[in-house]
Amino acid sequence: MLRTLMSALALIVLSVAPALASAGSAVTTQIQGMHCGSCVRTLTSALQKLPEVEKVEVKLVNAKKEQGVAKVILKDGSKTDAAAIEKAISDAGYQVAK
Repeated sequence: MLRTLMSALALIVLSVAPALASAGSAVTTQIQGMHCGSCVRTLTSALQKLPEVEKVEVKLVNAKKEQGVAKVILKDGSKTDAAAIEKAISDAGYQVAK
Protein backbone atom coordinates (compact mmCIF):
# COMPACT_ATOMS: atom_id res chain seq x y z
CA MET A 1 0.00 0.00 0.00
CA LEU A 2 2.78 2.44 0.92
CA ARG A 3 4.63 1.59 -2.29
CA THR A 4 1.48 2.36 -4.34
CA LEU A 5 1.02 5.66 -2.53
CA MET A 6 4.65 6.65 -3.11
CA SER A 7 4.39 5.72 -6.81
CA ALA A 8 1.25 7.82 -7.18
CA LEU A 9 2.91 10.75 -5.43
CA ALA A 10 5.96 10.48 -7.70
CA LEU A 11 3.73 10.53 -10.78
CA ILE A 12 1.94 13.63 -9.52
CA VAL A 13 5.21 15.44 -8.83
CA LEU A 14 6.61 14.52 -12.25
CA SER A 15 3.47 15.65 -14.05
CA VAL A 16 3.29 18.97 -12.19
CA ALA A 17 7.01 19.84 -12.27
CA PRO A 18 7.14 20.87 -15.97
CA ALA A 19 4.17 23.19 -15.48
CA LEU A 20 5.81 24.81 -12.49
CA ALA A 21 9.10 25.21 -14.31
CA SER A 22 7.47 26.93 -17.27
CA ALA A 23 5.25 29.29 -15.32
CA GLY A 24 6.01 32.99 -15.77
CA SER A 25 5.33 35.94 -13.51
CA ALA A 26 1.92 36.57 -11.98
CA VAL A 27 0.01 39.82 -11.55
CA THR A 28 -2.82 39.83 -9.00
CA THR A 29 -5.27 42.73 -9.02
CA GLN A 30 -8.27 43.65 -6.86
CA ILE A 31 -11.32 44.49 -8.99
CA GLN A 32 -14.36 46.72 -8.31
CA GLY A 33 -17.65 46.49 -10.17
CA MET A 34 -18.08 42.72 -10.34
CA HIS A 35 -21.32 41.27 -9.04
CA CYS A 36 -22.05 37.94 -10.78
CA GLY A 37 -20.73 34.96 -12.69
CA SER A 38 -21.19 36.79 -15.97
CA CYS A 39 -18.75 39.44 -14.74
CA VAL A 40 -16.22 36.70 -14.01
CA ARG A 41 -16.59 35.27 -17.54
CA THR A 42 -16.46 38.71 -19.19
CA LEU A 43 -13.29 39.73 -17.37
CA THR A 44 -11.64 36.35 -17.87
CA SER A 45 -12.28 36.56 -21.61
CA ALA A 46 -10.91 40.12 -21.79
CA LEU A 47 -7.71 39.21 -19.94
CA GLN A 48 -7.14 36.05 -21.98
CA LYS A 49 -6.98 38.21 -25.11
CA LEU A 50 -3.83 39.96 -23.87
CA PRO A 51 -0.62 38.83 -25.58
CA GLU A 52 1.65 36.41 -23.75
CA VAL A 53 -0.96 35.42 -21.14
CA GLU A 54 -0.56 31.84 -19.99
CA LYS A 55 -3.44 31.59 -17.51
CA VAL A 56 -6.17 33.78 -16.03
CA GLU A 57 -8.05 33.22 -12.77
CA VAL A 58 -10.89 35.60 -11.92
CA LYS A 59 -12.96 35.20 -8.76
CA LEU A 60 -15.93 37.06 -7.34
CA VAL A 61 -14.98 37.79 -3.73
CA ASN A 62 -18.02 39.72 -2.47
CA ALA A 63 -21.06 40.23 -4.70
CA LYS A 64 -22.70 42.78 -2.35
CA LYS A 65 -19.60 44.98 -2.36
CA GLU A 66 -18.98 44.21 -6.06
CA GLN A 67 -15.44 43.01 -5.33
CA GLY A 68 -13.38 40.50 -7.23
CA VAL A 69 -9.80 39.48 -7.79
CA ALA A 70 -7.95 38.67 -11.01
CA LYS A 71 -4.71 36.73 -11.24
CA VAL A 72 -2.93 36.80 -14.60
CA ILE A 73 0.00 34.47 -15.16
CA LEU A 74 2.27 35.65 -17.94
CA LYS A 75 4.57 33.54 -20.09
CA ASP A 76 8.29 33.72 -19.37
CA GLY A 77 9.86 36.84 -20.84
CA SER A 78 6.48 38.49 -21.37
CA LYS A 79 6.47 42.19 -22.18
CA THR A 80 2.86 42.55 -21.00
CA ASP A 81 2.90 44.74 -17.89
CA ALA A 82 0.51 45.71 -15.10
CA ALA A 83 -0.59 48.82 -17.03
CA ALA A 84 -1.76 46.68 -19.96
CA ILE A 85 -3.66 44.40 -17.57
CA GLU A 86 -5.29 47.40 -15.86
CA LYS A 87 -6.30 48.81 -19.27
CA ALA A 88 -7.92 45.50 -20.26
CA ILE A 89 -9.84 45.50 -16.96
CA SER A 90 -11.00 49.08 -17.54
CA ASP A 91 -11.91 48.40 -21.18
CA ALA A 92 -14.06 45.47 -20.00
CA GLY A 93 -16.03 47.86 -17.79
CA TYR A 94 -14.48 47.23 -14.36
CA GLN A 95 -12.22 49.25 -12.09
CA VAL A 96 -8.93 48.33 -10.48
CA ALA A 97 -9.26 48.81 -6.72
CA LYS A 98 -6.60 51.18 -5.41
